[in-house]
Amino acid sequence: MKHIRYLLSLTLILGMLSSCKEKKPQAPWEQERPGSKQSSHVADDAPAQDTKKREDIYTVTRVVDGDTFVAEKDGTSVRVRLVGVDTPESVHPDKEVEHYALEASDFLKETLMGEEVYFTFDQNNAATNHIDRYGRLLVYAHRMRDGLLINTHLIKEGYGYAYLKYPFEHMEEYLDHQRVAREAGKGLWKETNASAATKVEYWFNTGSNKYHLKSCRYTKESSLPIPLVDALANGLEPCKVCKP
Repeated sequence: MKHIRYLLSLTLILGMLSSCKEKKPQAPWEQERPGSKQSSHVADDAPAQDTKKREDIYTVTRVVDGDTFVAEKDGTSVRVRLVGVDTPESVHPDKEVEHYALEASDFLKETLMGEEVYFTFDQNNAATNHIDRYGRLLVYAHRMRDGLLINTHLIKEGYGYAYLKYPFEHMEEYLDHQRVAREAGKGLWKETNASAATKVEYWFNTGSNKYHLKSCRYTKESSLPIPLVDALANGLEPCKVCKP
């Protein structure tokens, strides 16, 4: 009799343990959807990585020159200046049309006119809320349909210079792109003597309008190397101390 009671108790205990191991019912977001792999509700609700909010998208309505254009969103226009790139002047009130200015302007028209774009910003301009003294919005402009970064594209194709007058995050990168475009004789560099132009002889400091010898007391660890042709193209002047 004791053996029977023992067996009954053991059976009851094993049954209880078995029930504890049963899988708990899944919450709706945990349940596997028919024909798909199980995923969490967080992933289901998250937007796609490349989705841009509609309010962040502008349409280019006019190109002013090679580095400036007008874009519109919801009936409101904004004048845009590309960060880190400077193209030859074509509409400056105090200057004549510069060499390759019209080509740069036409290139920007072909690249952006009527296109949807979105903007990213350089934190060096955060203090002015990314607005320059002429009221233009300072941006990196991306073409919506393929993500093309217009600022970089202009320099790579030889339609503009790396703009060294004001600091920006990609200065060294843009100088490298400019060197490659010059060596390839692209755009405004077609008539440049590449071998002489790419010889690094001088140094400059971000935000300064001078170029220096490497031995100059104003040359720092943070100074960037620059060929003479780039220094002159950006309007830099020789240092009066080291007299390069």
